[in-house]
Amino acid sequence: MTDRVDRAVVYKCRICGTLTRNPYVFATTPEVVEILTALRFKGVYRDPIHLSDLHSTSLHFCADGSVGISDIQGMVIASLNS
Repeated sequence: MTDRVDRAVVYKCRICGTLTRNPYVFATTPEVVEILTALRFKGVYRDPIHLSDLHSTSLHFCADGSVGISDIQGMVIASLNS
């Protein structure tokens, strides 16, 4: 049995505090630890299967027109707390 499930990367905007969930990965708990460790220490995680990058920060467009930087908060199971 595996705990491989869809997980969302959660980011929080430094300006408005909005939480966003993006992108989604299909990963086990140990893979999540690997991804978060890479993001913390390298600022980027290169997905070896999809050859795409996850970054520790992202741009966020606030409702009031501001543009902020969002920082990674962690990863959640996508089907929970939708």
